[in-house]
Amino acid sequence: MAEKKYGAVVGKKMANNCLVASKLFKTLSSPLRLKILCVLFQGEKTVSQIEEESEGSQSQISQFLKRMEYEHLVACRRDGKYIYYRLADKKLFTLFETLNRLFGPSEE
Repeated sequence: MAEKKYGAVVGKKMANNCLVASKLFKTLSSPLRLKILCVLFQGEKTVSQIEEESEGSQSQISQFLKRMEYEHLVACRRDGKYIYYRLADKKLFTLFETLNRLFGPSEE
């Protein structure tokens, strides 16, 4: 009986983990969102710096950053008139380290 209960708990946890992973992969499926996260993997950046390095429009980048902030993938801080963004989820660092090993550095 305990084994069935344990299996149900593991199954629910796996289902939840799959849901979380699928949402992350949906975010990463957009080339521009992926570029933005690659830029932020290199360190904290302003929207202007992200725009320059990712070659996206300011409006698109701002929209994507707000969405990724809502999803807790990025965080921001204000310093004077500038807002700095950074990766917020530690899992993203592991993911981008793996992507760098598989596909090469993101700064090329």
